[in-house]
Amino acid sequence: MPGMKITFFIPSQTFISIMKYILSFFFLTNFVIIHAQREVPSEYDSLEIRKFYVLDKLWTISSGDSLLYQVNELMVDKATYDYYSKNMHESMGLCRPCLLQYYDYDETLLKEVVSYTSCAVGDFKEFYSNGAIKTLGQYKENRTSNWDSIYTRGYCDVKVGNWYFFSETGDTTYVETWNDGQFVSQIPEQELSEIWKVDVLKKKKVISSKSIDRKDLSKLKLKPHFKNKNQNLTLEVQITITNGGWEKYQSKCTINEFNSINLKEIVKTLEFDNLKETEIEIRITFPDDYGGDWIYHHFNLNL
Repeated sequence: MPGMKITFFIPSQTFISIMKYILSFFFLTNFVIIHAQREVPSEYDSLEIRKFYVLDKLWTISSGDSLLYQVNELMVDKATYDYYSKNMHESMGLCRPCLLQYYDYDETLLKEVVSYTSCAVGDFKEFYSNGAIKTLGQYKENRTSNWDSIYTRGYCDVKVGNWYFFSETGDTTYVETWNDGQFVSQIPEQELSEIWKVDVLKKKKVISSKSIDRKDLSKLKLKPHFKNKNQNLTLEVQITITNGGWEKYQSKCTINEFNSINLKEIVKTLEFDNLKETEIEIRITFPDDYGGDWIYHHFNLNL
């Protein structure tokens, strides 16, 4: 009838479901378009897949005139040892670039990442033991086709974009955003205290060079950068000073203890055979329940 107005009522739950579908379709469409339009060098088109084993132990043990072979806690024959040794030492060296797949001893796929030797340079996936995706993200790609000095050129292990973290049932638990290796945000913030980097400071400024003068050792401080407001995390710091390849000093402490140590006074008590080959290593190790990961700083020490 002329002038009749018809009003449709959509139940709120149905409306929410429709909006979720529309938003999901929009996100998926844009995701596919963006990835399809990415300009990547030809090396990324047909990546070779290489297998790398993550093992606790890969040892040979002398026993009289013969050798015994150990992989993790198991004694194995030479053929088994050689298989794991080849897929540890050779795979990473021949990855130039490749899709590097990390397996444990039981052949469980742990993660896979586009890599150039040990440097991550592309898509990253981490898996639960049941095969479900645990983490999905990306490292900065090298689009220059030049693979020389990629670490110093800023193409090694540089996180970019959104990193998605999932439960074993496939639900998204949180998302992290990274910009050219710099952490931006974690949504929602997690209860777990996490550090994404630890800077070495001299007079409150980040040390960017690879060498330190002895006179500046008393001014060194460590500054941890947390991902969220939960900052109750104690890290172990190991300080090692070597001269000509020989260890001259080593000690362990916390970050707070390091910041109160006068390394200049410690170096005064050491004897050096070659003043030109002195190095200092600062290694920050996370607790075992954080995966036992570590952050490493290495400097040449000018005496």
